[in-house]
Amino acid sequence: MRKLTSLRSFALVVLLWCSVATTYGQVTVYSPPVIGDPGQPVKVLVKVANFTSMLNAQFTLRYDSLILAYSGIGDFGIFNINNQNFGVPAGPFPTHNGVVSFLWIADNIITGQSVADSSVLFSINFDVIGSAGQVSPIQFSNNPTDLEFGNLTGEITYNAYDGAVTVSGGSATEEIVTQDFIFYPVSPNPVREEAQIRFSLEQSSQTTLTVFDISGRVIYQNAQFFRNGAQVYILPEEVFPVSGTYFARLTTEHAQAVQKLVVIR
Repeated sequence: MRKLTSLRSFALVVLLWCSVATTYGQVTVYSPPVIGDPGQPVKVLVKVANFTSMLNAQFTLRYDSLILAYSGIGDFGIFNINNQNFGVPAGPFPTHNGVVSFLWIADNIITGQSVADSSVLFSINFDVIGSAGQVSPIQFSNNPTDLEFGNLTGEITYNAYDGAVTVSGGSATEEIVTQDFIFYPVSPNPVREEAQIRFSLEQSSQTTLTVFDISGRVIYQNAQFFRNGAQVYILPEEVFPVSGTYFARLTTEHAQAVQKLVVIR
C-alpha cells in the first residue's frame, strides 16, 4: 500500500511538473519598427509576449546616438516599474552607441507578474537628430546588463527581436551613400505598378531589403547575396496593398539606409 501511494505521489508530481513546463514557455521581447521625422520626437515601444508568472527581467537596449537623442522613459506596463529600474544616458553628450539598461524584479515572488501578449513593457522617448534616410537600430544586448528572464520555473529561454528607427523626410529623389553601398532613388516614384530598387555594392555582401508602411508595419522582406557592383530588386505591385507612403530599407553587414516611395493606384 505504501509503495502504491508513493507511486501515485510520484505520478502527481510528474503531472504537475509537466503542467508547469507547458504553461511557462519561451518569453518574447521585441521592439516594433518606428518612423520619425528629422528634428521631431519619436517613441520606441518595448513589447512582450508569453510574459507569464514572471519573476525578473533584464536587458540592455542600444541605439545610435548620432541619429537619436534620449529624452525619457514612460508607458510602464507592469506593476512596480519606474525610473529607478533603468540606467540611462547622462549628460548632453552620450557615447556614439547609446545605451539604456533595464532591470526588474517582481514584488510578489509567489505568483510573479503576468501581462497579455503584445503588452507594452515600457517606452523610450527620443528626439530625432539624424537626417533623412538614416536608420538607428534598437538592439537588445547583453552588455552592460545581461539579457535574462526568469519565472516560477527559474531562468527561461527567450526570443529577442531588434527594432529600428528610420528617419523619414526628404524628397526621395537623391541617392544615399554609405560605406557599403550607394542606394539610388526608387524608380519609378510615384509607383503605379512594379518598383525598381537600385543600388551599387562596394563589395559582395549579403543584403536584406525590407519594405514597411507609414505605421512601421513590415509588408515585405527578402535576404539575398549579391556580387559587388550595380544591382536591382524588382518589387511587383502585389507587394503594396493600398496607395500611400512606404519605405524601402536596404541593410548590409556594416550599413543601412532608407528610400521613401509613394504608391498610387
